[in-house]
Amino acid sequence: MNPAAFNGKRALVTGASGFLASSMARRLSALDCEIVQLARGDLGKRESWQRLLPGLQAVFHFAAQTSVYEAERDPEADRQANVLPMRKLLEACGELSAHPFIVFAGSATQCGLTERGRIDESLPDRPVTAYDRHKLEAERLLEEAVRAGAARGCTLRLANVYGPGAARGSADRGILDRMMACAHRGEALTLHGEGAQLRDYLYVDDAIEAFVAAARFAERTDGRHFVVGSGEARSLADAFSIVARRAEILTGRKAAVLRQPAPAGRSPIEGRSAIVDASRFRAATGWSPQVAFVDGVDRALAALQARSAEAA
Repeated sequence: MNPAAFNGKRALVTGASGFLASSMARRLSALDCEIVQLARGDLGKRESWQRLLPGLQAVFHFAAQTSVYEAERDPEADRQANVLPMRKLLEACGELSAHPFIVFAGSATQCGLTERGRIDESLPDRPVTAYDRHKLEAERLLEEAVRAGAARGCTLRLANVYGPGAARGSADRGILDRMMACAHRGEALTLHGEGAQLRDYLYVDDAIEAFVAAARFAERTDGRHFVVGSGEARSLADAFSIVARRAEILTGRKAAVLRQPAPAGRSPIEGRSAIVDASRFRAATGWSPQVAFVDGVDRALAALQARSAEAA
């Protein structure tokens, strides 16, 4: 990635204390980009966006309520958290003569339960959770604003992102990272059922580079949505087994993988198999994932090891 593409530019990162947003802020700092942050409580206020948007070249919109289960318990609160900020952002954008480029963090689960495991942009969207319905609603608001000439931007629908960084706020997010923390401590990893479901795991640095690429090639990504993942199929059982083995090599502590029945009330989206075909995004930007799964696990475990050493 050419550092000059962001040198001296100004970008807004929402949700800056979160996992992806904090990683994005670090990356932009390395690119000599001035970073503006917006507190979560201000996201639903048009005047907050009006105050910050002038002079920005990009908005990386990560802030969200991320729990699938919390969204089902209170769909209206989830809608306020995941749709209202986009609506107010777009209203403020419509007042500007020069629009910053918005890159919105979506989810590969927005298409719902697919008959085939492979996901690309050709699939019809049939979201089965409130969380995904609201992500899709926000995405469509952005695309409608682009068509109307009131905004510029795109959505990246992400696969399962993992790696070192800020702790996740929702217990049902970042499961692989939680299992790596357990394995690093020598604690058992809990696998629900046989773990045959296939997942697409994308290392956090690769995810962040996708957001950088989306903004850098704005003329090719504007008004579109893309699915972004590694393209590599790996079962939950295989992923947990690799985590346990790599942690044992690093720490000398053996962590068992314990199988338990799936809990009652588990969302159907948890039982899906999903592998992302990111070829459309690759064609638009030249982006491709650089970190293999085992290497990413090793990096994440090494970060845990370093943190433990600092705390000792």
